[in-house]
Amino acid sequence: MVEAKYLKVAKDLLAKHPYFLLAKSWCPDVKYAINTLKEHKKYDGYFYAYELDKLPDQAEAYRIEQAFTELAGRKWVPSIFVNGQYWGTEQDLKVLRSQDKLKETLDKLIV
Repeated sequence: MVEAKYLKVAKDLLAKHPYFLLAKSWCPDVKYAINTLKEHKKYDGYFYAYELDKLPDQAEAYRIEQAFTELAGRKWVPSIFVNGQYWGTEQDLKVLRSQDKLKETLDKLIV
């Protein structure tokens, strides 16, 4: 069970940042997601990347990650949230790219 304090931290971050990317700076999947969003000019000025591994208190970072896991329904970085709702991961970006629907989806999603 996730402590209410950390659920509040996660929800407050999502409320403050409509386009939110839960990240770890060393993760290649995170780098893929960021580069894909940049490529489509949907990262800079839109997404806020919250890098768990850069938080000074890693015990707290772990608890915050647990809160996001509860909100997303799975433990994964990157986890992409739009307007406070879990949207997906880099895997979803890859699927959309393979279906030639990435630009169209991002244009509708991020205004």
